[in-house]
Amino acid sequence: MQSGEVYVEMISAFLQACREYLRLEDLSSSEIDKGQGDFQKVFDEGVQISGNRLVLRDASLFNQVKRLSRIRQENTDTDHHSIALAFPNIYRVATQNGKQVSKYRPLFTIDISRIFRGAYREAGWDLLEFDIYPVRANLIELRGMNEQKADALLTGEGLLRFLADAFDRPFDSVQNFLNQVDTAPSPYRTKREAYIVRANLNPFNYNLRKEIQELEQQVAEQQNGCEWMSEDRPAHQYLFGKPQRSRHEVQFWAAFPGTVPDEYQAEAIKHAQENPLTPVLGGPGSGKTELSLHLVTQPIYERAKALAHGDPDQSCLCVFASTNNSAIDNFESRIRSRLPDDLFYLKGGKVAIIRGQTVPQLRQAITRLEEAEYDCDEHEEIKQKFLAFEAELQQRFDQEPALRQQQTIDEASLSEINSNITTLEEIAALQSLDAAEEIERDFSQFPLEAYEQIQEELDKVWEKFSQSSNSLLKKASDLLFPTTESMVIRQFERRVRPAWTHVQTTLFPFRLPINPAQVAERREQVAQLLAQSKRWQQQQKRRQALQETRQQIDKLYANRDSLQARLQNYPQQDIYSRFYQEDHDRQVQLFHAAWALLQHESLRHKSEVLSALRTYCDALLGDEEARLEMKLNSKSVYRLVSLVFPVFSSSLQSLFNLFPTIEADLIQLAIIDEAAATALHQAFPLLVRSQQAAVVGDPNQLFPILSLGVDAVAAYRQSYFLDQGLDYSKYSPTAKNTATAYHRAAGATGEEGSLGNPIVLRNHYRSVPAIAAFSSPKYPGGLNCLVQPRPSALGPNLLAFNVIGRQDQNTNPGEVRAIDILVQHLLAAGYKLTAQEKNNQIGIMSLFFHQAAALRQQLQSRSQKFPWSDVNTVYQFQGEEKPVILFSPCLCDRNSLGLISNSPNLLNTVVSRAEELFILVGNLAELEAVGGEARRLINHIRQYGEVRNLPD
Repeated sequence: MQSGEVYVEMISAFLQACREYLRLEDLSSSEIDKGQGDFQKVFDEGVQISGNRLVLRDASLFNQVKRLSRIRQENTDTDHHSIALAFPNIYRVATQNGKQVSKYRPLFTIDISRIFRGAYREAGWDLLEFDIYPVRANLIELRGMNEQKADALLTGEGLLRFLADAFDRPFDSVQNFLNQVDTAPSPYRTKREAYIVRANLNPFNYNLRKEIQELEQQVAEQQNGCEWMSEDRPAHQYLFGKPQRSRHEVQFWAAFPGTVPDEYQAEAIKHAQENPLTPVLGGPGSGKTELSLHLVTQPIYERAKALAHGDPDQSCLCVFASTNNSAIDNFESRIRSRLPDDLFYLKGGKVAIIRGQTVPQLRQAITRLEEAEYDCDEHEEIKQKFLAFEAELQQRFDQEPALRQQQTIDEASLSEINSNITTLEEIAALQSLDAAEEIERDFSQFPLEAYEQIQEELDKVWEKFSQSSNSLLKKASDLLFPTTESMVIRQFERRVRPAWTHVQTTLFPFRLPINPAQVAERREQVAQLLAQSKRWQQQQKRRQALQETRQQIDKLYANRDSLQARLQNYPQQDIYSRFYQEDHDRQVQLFHAAWALLQHESLRHKSEVLSALRTYCDALLGDEEARLEMKLNSKSVYRLVSLVFPVFSSSLQSLFNLFPTIEADLIQLAIIDEAAATALHQAFPLLVRSQQAAVVGDPNQLFPILSLGVDAVAAYRQSYFLDQGLDYSKYSPTAKNTATAYHRAAGATGEEGSLGNPIVLRNHYRSVPAIAAFSSPKYPGGLNCLVQPRPSALGPNLLAFNVIGRQDQNTNPGEVRAIDILVQHLLAAGYKLTAQEKNNQIGIMSLFFHQAAALRQQLQSRSQKFPWSDVNTVYQFQGEEKPVILFSPCLCDRNSLGLISNSPNLLNTVVSRAEELFILVGNLAELEAVGGEARRLINHIRQYGEVRNLPD
């Protein structure tokens, strides 16, 4: 573990590197307002180029710029200002707030900041001694340069070499360049003049720069102990932590109305319950916005719980932020559609949004609160309802041990029953063998007792007949009792008469014997009958035993069926794997009750809440007294405001407008979306202010656009990372493949392809399976596509049209014409085209600015309904989705393929925008020649779709 001092040194070096990056980025700003007064940014009078020298007409301009820069220096506690020179003077006149303003578009800037640290020179300064910063966007749009050339421009060999490379011809001097440079296309105006720019007033980075400077000061002074630097805070975990896996046995209570969380979203919510920083990898259509909605309900519930149980009050402020406006708009639209309340959600952002939406909404809340009356009984009723919902959910967990205990008992009983069935079936098998003998005659009515009596008498008669006539006993008997055979038989008949009479009425009659021979015969017959009867009785007993065994088996089977049915009704998963699905409706009810409870709490503390809302509203409008109050009592103000507006949103660049103080724990939960497209320094100030954070991104989509040239990046890397011992691949905003906000939050190693240890959202809810299958291999474990297969209006879900085309001013007219034809074909097939962007079903993307512009011009010339933003570059389209996406790669020759081969995530971004139909239009052979992802896309279309000829 590194010591605290080392951490402080690393944080200080990181912040210094961030501040320098912002300075360099400001020097590459694509559009600059002139400004006025202390905020004047552009000085276009008295600036001259003579040969290779910058000459200021007199000292007054020099002193003015120097004085204003010192004013800004004092206000921002830094000497890190940037003053640049730009030429030629390209600008347009626009209307802003009802006034005509000039918007300047430099092709490149020259950093001349250091001349204002010295004295005025009447002879001027040699421009060949200063650093050059190309403005990529303007070189592409205004100069007609292609993206690859703009990215490859070198500046390290001096200004004249840069001008020759950038403008395709050599120049003897800077003045010569200014006299010969081509003018910009309409509506821009061009003056062959130079102007000075105070680049550090660039509004895009203005707030972020102030935040970084304030953090540097806090680190240097250890202000308030710098709570945000402690190891259990999101900011520290972001820079130095390694995310832990979520625990399974974690409960969360509330849910937002709408979709039920899936198992992966639930894992992220569980992780956020116990960890300061939760990194989430969410592929296209994986439910990232739905996850964010469920996350914001948790602090709201926790606060309501504290209030309902009499615990100390706590803030529940959640902030959803991104650098992508589409992500914020999507989050906002889902909240407003499912929770139609003027309160709850407060949108922030740039000054225009603050003044046009944020402040009016705060004022509306103030009015509503002033007019409302607190009802103690209603408050208590809501509280009891909240507690009842909570108790019901808790009961589900409390009942789980008893349920599982009974399940264990039932499983043991089932095992015993199965064992008994096996034993009895073995017994029954043996009994079946014994009972298999068949006895033809039925002895069920056999008169057993009568025949046993007859047998006994027959035995006596036979005994008399069988005695030897010469025996002394026989002779003595005959002398005393003289008998004959007939007399013996008659005596026999008398003795058996009752028995004989009985058997005669049965199926087993007996014939009386009349002589000794018949006695012997009858005796044998009776013996046989009795033996047969005995065997029959024994057989019947065996069959009875078999029947009883089978009855026992049947009873056991019935018991087993009952147990199995009961066991099937036991949940297969434990309570922690199913509660968020089975109890979703109750969780939503609990959330609604929690929100209602907060609203009643705001009425109970009406005066305090109104005071906080007014203070906050005035502070947003720039009132100094209110700003001072915010600085002194910021946590209290935000805690009270969050009773009325528990959820804020803002772009990361404009966060300072909503939170002009930088202090730990101002925000309970921060959610940063599109983090893989966010530079790591942009997320840091929000994390500093937060107690918990979730950072959600897709590292398989496009990374942040880097505006700095290769030479500027190399110098920056050397000075602020290698020389400082700071890991460039982990902490530099220019290491866009390995050090985005996502990579840092996920604890990535800094190596190419390292994804860190995030929670992965694997379910896919956007595209049909054929389209989703292209993206699936890029994600850990693949994507589980939950969209039902359906054909497009053209049949397949993937189509490719081979269009060779040719290059014409960085466009491919052949692809433009082909897409125009296909759009008409799609409209004829039933796809809709409207002037409203959200309702339009067709989107068109290209790799290159000029191709997108050519497509836009062609399509809008045919129909004004085609929204401007729905025909765009891939970078501008990221975050959007449409039923149909057409892609024009603008392939003219092998030299134009570098952007695809150097951007492995580009095609995944393109394809994953399509919900139902993806259409590729371009030179398929050239695409296949690129290899890698391009070849995989062609093969994927052939496997899951079709390659067709253009329709007539």
